[in-house]
Amino acid sequence: MRMQRVMGPRCVGVICALGTVVACPAVAWANTEPNAYDTRSVALAQSGVAFLERPAAIAINPALLTGVDKSSFSVMFNPIIVNTCAPVQGPGSKDCTGPSLGPLGSVFFAWRLTERMVWGAGAYVEVGYGATYDAIRNLDGEPDEVVGTDPQDLTVGFFIGEFAVGPAIAITDQVSVGVMLRLPVSFQGADTYQNVGAVSVLPNPTYTRVRSGRGGVGVPSVRLGLSYKPNDMWTLGAAWRAYTRIDLSGTTESDLSAPGLETLDAQSAWVVPNALQFGASVKLVDKKLLLVAEIRMQFHEAKRQGNQTQIVVVSVPPGSPPGLEDLVPDATVAPFYWKNVYALKTGAEYQVIELLALRLGFGIGNSNTREEFAQIFTNPPGITMGVTGGIGFNWDKVDFDLATLFFRTKYAIGPEVAENPVMVDGELINLCSRDQVIRTGCAGDYTQSSYWLSAQVTYHY
Repeated sequence: MRMQRVMGPRCVGVICALGTVVACPAVAWANTEPNAYDTRSVALAQSGVAFLERPAAIAINPALLTGVDKSSFSVMFNPIIVNTCAPVQGPGSKDCTGPSLGPLGSVFFAWRLTERMVWGAGAYVEVGYGATYDAIRNLDGEPDEVVGTDPQDLTVGFFIGEFAVGPAIAITDQVSVGVMLRLPVSFQGADTYQNVGAVSVLPNPTYTRVRSGRGGVGVPSVRLGLSYKPNDMWTLGAAWRAYTRIDLSGTTESDLSAPGLETLDAQSAWVVPNALQFGASVKLVDKKLLLVAEIRMQFHEAKRQGNQTQIVVVSVPPGSPPGLEDLVPDATVAPFYWKNVYALKTGAEYQVIELLALRLGFGIGNSNTREEFAQIFTNPPGITMGVTGGIGFNWDKVDFDLATLFFRTKYAIGPEVAENPVMVDGELINLCSRDQVIRTGCAGDYTQSSYWLSAQVTYHY
């Protein structure tokens, strides 16, 4: 996304480019929040707020931990394979990343302390994704000589993980509540070729290699859960995740450099927004058939608590010669302007025999991305639909689950989207033009396909 500048008069061309462009955040994933915590949940369209009485309830609805009989733990591995296609080399073009691996996973523990209280703890990946467009020559549709004689690879990566701990308490035989304290960690990285001329006094366009990497630990936050079981057939559940801010720090580099300013320190932040989900489950056919339905909302549009912009501040490293800090640009703003996400998840599980269960699911939801700010790495605008399935094996103390998922988003952006300038942080910007470091809103077909393979072992003791 284009970096909006708030520049002081002391900033000069090359240093502006170094400080501003390489701070551009790398944000890319197939789904802003895949919710890959439990394989049974994945097989039932990533649901679970009203039925998942397992240690992984920590990350979905902690109130359901009260359904853990004694104590148990689970280990899950869920690689995500994503293929993203976009008009990388200008409007109407099409390039694809090819299958890109995002290795997600989780570990959860649950201990029954008393008849009414269960304590849980876990570590899990919220988002993990990386992708590369190989051998791009005609970047942004500019003539070959702008990019150079050698084809360029464009790579980004993004990771968010969380540690969580807290209790679940059965208030009555029908009502349970749960509270989890969460500690998030994150990393953003990029190695791309960008038009630094869009944000400096250098000739526009001026392309160069830029590299950045930032990571950090977030502010502790909570997830609250509620479960209500009016009888042995129905369960109603609700959960709320409070937003949290993750402060990121690291370095930025560029092939454009000045003595003493080859590498700059960079600080920014990322927000994991508020999320709300609620649903119901019912057991039929002598409790062999489980039907579930669930709605999830992610509030990316919230001011200061959502994903509208990202502010990046650069500075010279400690111990640099005096006076260099006077040449560093002021804070910059990267616009995202994501939309709120609303998703419906449905699923069915049938216990064929005591040992074996079969599962199917269907999910649908809107993308967080707006047409004007669609770019080559983020998920496309439009509607995402997908199917899920899996099997579960249940022994005396061990559950073994397998699941798969296929989700696809496809959206065509017409040339009219970029015809008129749009307002970005108080400034009119021409989309899909030299005004942007990473061009957005370019005409063409945007597609993203996600394939999941999930496996999990849960041990009860």
